[in-house]
Amino acid sequence: MSVFVKICGICRKADLDTVLAAKPDAVGFVFWPRSPRAVDPETVARWSESVPASVLRVAVMVDPDETQLREVLDRCAPDAVQLHRLAVSPRDTADRCERVLGASAQAPERWAACTPTEALTDESFRRFDRILLDAFDRARVGGTGRCCDWTAARRAAGELEPPVILAGGLSPANLTDALAAVRPAGVDVSSGVESAPGEKDPDKVKRFIELCRTPS
Repeated sequence: MSVFVKICGICRKADLDTVLAAKPDAVGFVFWPRSPRAVDPETVARWSESVPASVLRVAVMVDPDETQLREVLDRCAPDAVQLHRLAVSPRDTADRCERVLGASAQAPERWAACTPTEALTDESFRRFDRILLDAFDRARVGGTGRCCDWTAARRAAGELEPPVILAGGLSPANLTDALAAVRPAGVDVSSGVESAPGEKDPDKVKRFIELCRTPS
């Protein structure tokens, strides 16, 4: 077993260094002011110099308008944009991405975050490059520590064409069970590898990634 693994919600340079030493496939930076893990584009642009080309840099945003999208793209040049929704429909989100990100080979990947039920019932999500399945929370959006519906997530992972990334409530303690239950293409973790909101725990990060690399 070896699955794609993203460590998200990195908002301290020391934590970025810790995470990179454990060799994830992707790191996520949250550009949503209401998040306890929020970071600004200028800071991420400076940090990006230390991220190897083999690791995807993912910009996490909530209902960004076109101006906000362009700002993050221009300043950070992320490898992927992960979009969460509160008020904007998935169709409008996809349209906005296509207008701003374009369709060139150099454009960042487009990821959509949603619940498993949304992924299965709204075909707009299939316009994205990857689908991240999470538990929905209107106040915190992501990083809630709550698991999504693994039964529905297993169905989505088997039926949808875009690769499915499982998020929501994952930690070293339940990761093996989650992988067996859902069989996703990848996993995403934030609060599950922290000692406090926004502070990554080196041992948890290392253990989580080791479990993703363990042969089945």
